Amino acid sequence: MPYNNINRREFVALTTAGVAGQILGFGTSSPAQPKGQDWDPSKPPVCTGKALTVQPVLMYRVAEKREATSWKSWGGVQSDEAAGAEAQRISKELSELSSRCEFSVKVLPVIKIKSTS
Repeated sequence: MPYNNINRREFVALTTAGVAGQILGFGTSSPAQPKGQDWDPSKPPVCTGKALTVQPVLMYRVAEKREATSWKSWGGVQSDEAAGAEAQRISKELSELSSRCEFSVKVLPVIKIKSTS
């Protein structure tokens, strides 16, 4: 039975089988937690899995002066030097934030993007 083309009768049959299986107790054991071991709220949570990866991206545009028109954007980053300073500020704030997290965070270097293409 293909999963991308399921009719109403097949959906109802599969849903009913799943609910009946849960009611009868099939699939109630978790491989991560042995039988007989209950959750203890006084214990700290177990951190499993990979670290959260953060990829900061700074998009900006250097304004070029044009006669008889408004040419400056509203943002505070108007030059490459300002973009470099902003990227350093972002990196510093993210490293401070990741040091305070209760889980592992991997912060990648800031990518500066000047164009959309």
